[in-house]
Amino acid sequence: MLDDATGTIAAPSVGADGGGTGSPESSASPTGEEEQLGAPGEGADAPGPEGEQEPGAETETTTDGKSATEEDGRVLPKWIRSLKETDPEGFKKAKGEFFDLRERRVDFPTVAEARKAKQTLELVGGEAGLAEMQEDNAEFAKVAKQFVNGDPAFSEDLFAQDPIAAAQHVPSMLESLSKHDKQAYNRLIAKQFVGEFNSPAIKIGGQYVPLFSALETIYGLVKAGKADEARDGLNAIASWHNSISEIAKQEDNPEVKKLREKIRADEQARSSEAEKSFHTSYRTEAEKTVSNDAESLINQWLGNRKLDRETRNLAKNNVISLANEMLLDGKTFPQYAKQRDLLFQRGDKAALLRYTTSVWKQAMEKSVLRVMRLVGGAPAAKPGVAGDKKPAANGQRPAAPAAGAGWVKVNERPSPLTIDRTKTTSNMIASEKRAVLKDGRKVSWAHL
Repeated sequence: MLDDATGTIAAPSVGADGGGTGSPESSASPTGEEEQLGAPGEGADAPGPEGEQEPGAETETTTDGKSATEEDGRVLPKWIRSLKETDPEGFKKAKGEFFDLRERRVDFPTVAEARKAKQTLELVGGEAGLAEMQEDNAEFAKVAKQFVNGDPAFSEDLFAQDPIAAAQHVPSMLESLSKHDKQAYNRLIAKQFVGEFNSPAIKIGGQYVPLFSALETIYGLVKAGKADEARDGLNAIASWHNSISEIAKQEDNPEVKKLREKIRADEQARSSEAEKSFHTSYRTEAEKTVSNDAESLINQWLGNRKLDRETRNLAKNNVISLANEMLLDGKTFPQYAKQRDLLFQRGDKAALLRYTTSVWKQAMEKSVLRVMRLVGGAPAAKPGVAGDKKPAANGQRPAAPAAGAGWVKVNERPSPLTIDRTKTTSNMIASEKRAVLKDGRKVSWAHL
């Protein structure tokens, strides 16, 4: 179908010696799972897991599927309840986020489920596409009913939509009828014969009369001994017969075939041009969206840090290239190619763009981790978020540990390649500005 994963991007893969942005396999997460860019994993925007519930605050489910205690303060974690006196505004915000997350998890327990539901809706073109699909289904049901019941409106609609295409199916339909139900075929053809016989198409004595009337007239002329007039009448019948034969041969007439071939070629040319225009328009918009998303993801990763233009472009190309490989391998996103091609066939550009760019962004969220760890170290910390760390087991927010004994101040941030990631978290690097190196040293650059 397409050369690359979306039919949009064919970014070159930059090698390991190309500005330090290639072959990032060694930087993959030890668990085999990629982190989400710039934030902890699933639910990172929430205040944290639900805390200890006080007695009598058991969660019940109502008939509408929502928690009966979703506004019950007794289910709040202790660290949120503790804000009520010390930070009323913070308490209000944290409480709202807590219950909002609980309510969302009733319908979507995980981010993956919510994302899958969103993509499914995008596949049909969003709410507008879903409404259109319902209308189409109703129309299909109506057409199917007309077909099953032999409703004449079925064929009338076909000819109203495309008379030439509809006419091309009639001969094969008659052949199939003759093959599968000879008696029905004979009845149909006999009716056509009777219609032609009863049509005033034969000129006898200056008037056009039906076949049987013509035969009666000729019989009378023969009995009356009017041989010349009778012969003229027979010639008129022969001419009528020959005209019908000529009409029957018109399908094989080279001029008729040439006309039909021209009509078919014109239609194919129009279809090809429309497809080309659709594809070009889609590629242009998709390339722009994917490129902008890649820029945005890199910006989120870097925060206030800067990269020279060449390194940044190499990083961007690698982010796109690695995402493209994931989408093409058929394993990371197994349904992607199938759904993309279905949307291509439907010709729904809006739904196609929504779906492909959404999955592309998910792939780049993974690839940016692998590329940018070699370029810019850990992701930048989220500004203004004071409590990104998860609550301790007792439900209280742990205080950020201060640099203490054993930590050595250094005058520059260490290279990401020298940091022991099994003993150093992303939060330590981004927020606390300290790390455990592979040689065992504990260093801090928080004073810089």
